[in-house]
Amino acid sequence: FFFFCSGGLRMALHVIVKLIAVIALLFFAAAIVFPWYGTTYKMESVFDTTARGWMQFIYTLGFATCSSDFCTSDWNLDFWDFDVDQVTRLFFGVGWFGVIIAAICVLLALVKGSPTITILSALCSGVAVVSFLFVSFGFKSDGSTDFYTCDVGPCTSFIGVQSEAGVSLRWGPSFGWFFAIGGFICTLIMVAGSCLCKPRQQQQGIGGYPPQSMNPYPNYPPQQGYQNYPPHQNYNGNPNYNPHPNYNPNPGYNTMPPQNDSNVYGSPSVGSLYD
Repeated sequence: FFFFCSGGLRMALHVIVKLIAVIALLFFAAAIVFPWYGTTYKMESVFDTTARGWMQFIYTLGFATCSSDFCTSDWNLDFWDFDVDQVTRLFFGVGWFGVIIAAICVLLALVKGSPTITILSALCSGVAVVSFLFVSFGFKSDGSTDFYTCDVGPCTSFIGVQSEAGVSLRWGPSFGWFFAIGGFICTLIMVAGSCLCKPRQQQQGIGGYPPQSMNPYPNYPPQQGYQNYPPHQNYNGNPNYNPHPNYNPNPGYNTMPPQNDSNVYGSPSVGSLYD
């Protein structure tokens, strides 16, 4: 469904769509850089230890803190090894590359203003966001073996909390996934602004052709009518003068009586001189 919009409303929507496209690009850029998933491991004991980890398609980031002087806090950044956790990495890859394609489509839509490209960006970002909801299947597949089935933490659900004997574990989506959601919402707004408002269509003629103008030659001056010509004048004031003599379409048939040359030219015919 769409609505017919005036020129001023379409111009305002065009500006709004451009601004939303810029915001979508910022969201997608942040989703490409920031991690998509995180875990927090906390152990309450003599040495209160908290370990946080974040994962993205390219890297993993870890940070550990300790409340005692016998342990130190440090950061750990590693690039994800492609040979391990391949199923989990597949879900991260679908989300990550889906956001990249969506960002490229938004950039093209910002330049060309094509509604089709805008719809494609919404589809790609939607697939990236929705597919990542099932990343727990990847964790369970990579964390299980022939002798052990992973049934804790991210292996059980997309988001959750577990606590036992002073040890707590939290897991769930991180900044990157939420930025991807923000970009997806922006693309939906762009689609609505680009496709739901159409210009008012002109009246169609017969067969889908545009209606013909009353003047078939608009570039030529208007034709002069008979009213612009002077009326016929009678010669010598003779009321019996006919300006339009009779026309005989058949040359072999003459309704006029034969005339004598002398009556026409006022002198005898040339042939009569030799009679």
